[in-house]
Amino acid sequence: LEKSKAEAEQKNWVNAHYWAALAVKGFSENDSYFIERILQCGDEATFTVKLNQDLTNVRIDPSFSPCAVIFRSVTCEGKDVLSVVTGGKNNGKKKGRNVIVFPKYDPNFSFKVSKILGKRESAEIEFKLRIVKLDEETGAIFS
Repeated sequence: LEKSKAEAEQKNWVNAHYWAALAVKGFSENDSYFIERILQCGDEATFTVKLNQDLTNVRIDPSFSPCAVIFRSVTCEGKDVLSVVTGGKNNGKKKGRNVIVFPKYDPNFSFKVSKILGKRESAEIEFKLRIVKLDEETGAIFS
């Protein structure tokens, strides 16, 4: 996967910025994938992540470098699940209900699948995000 990440970043592919790690026991790059079918317009992105009961957590890396993520909406079958996603773990700084600033490299956020699935066997979450890249100097302001 390291080669895939490097190639994607070098070519600046759209899906290089959205990396999902689906955890059964723990996060592993071997069980990770680039999210496909991303609708991107400028710095706005829309994509879907499929969930099932075999998963315990989902981790999403929105970029390889410092950035701010503005969550426009996060829904599961029409229900707002933004607070579950932004209330999970992240290595950034939450700013209000729908913004996380990631001042360092390898930004990521994760959430527990069971909090969204409940008793359902599977579901899909649709993300609508704005990703704003930050240079190191700007990122350092939020450190």
